[in-house]
Amino acid sequence: MQRNIHNNVKNLLEKFGRNSLGIYVCHYFFINFSNLRDIYIPKEYIIIQLILILILSIIIIFSANFTCRIIEKNQYLSLILLGK
Repeated sequence: MQRNIHNNVKNLLEKFGRNSLGIYVCHYFFINFSNLRDIYIPKEYIIIQLILILILSIIIIFSANFTCRIIEKNQYLSLILLGK
């Protein structure tokens, strides 16, 4: 059971490592074109801030990875945006 979880985590991290440039490029656009900077949560609610940041980070990483897979399917976009 533990080996299976270990292998799944290892495979996921390897996948993100292979696509790191694309994830950075997509991440830049997702962050800059969203209204995440306008969200205000008082400093007293640090646990809520941490949970919100964790959830948003996971959503952005998986969205960027999905977007990169779509870009990689087009030869020209892949070359221009990802250098592949």
